[in-house]
Amino acid sequence: MRINRGGRVTRAEAEKLAPYLDTDAQTVLDANPALDDELVVEVSSPHRRLALRRLAQADGTEDTQRWAAAESVSTHAARTVSSRPASASTTSAQASWAAKVDIYLQHRLAELGESS
Repeated sequence: MRINRGGRVTRAEAEKLAPYLDTDAQTVLDANPALDDELVVEVSSPHRRLALRRLAQADGTEDTQRWAAAESVSTHAARTVSSRPASASTTSAQASWAAKVDIYLQHRLAELGESS
């Protein structure tokens, strides 16, 4: 249902779907809708590198943690109802992504027993 409404497919889902679509998992992942540009900028911001490195030490690389953060924040944001009018400024949208990324990183670091 989520995929029919334009939702993103996870790697695990892509691996399960690929045989039914007579293709490989990467092709399924490549068909995902693009992440919001402002979200990518926020997740890639240099001041978040330390948190991403801490997460990478526990699991994966800084790049995999960056993508995991973007995917998670994007998915969560898609499920969140906004009271902000559609005409709100880009600055407001960027601040919203920044706050969501910060909350995600704080939560993930807390799971590891670290603080940001």
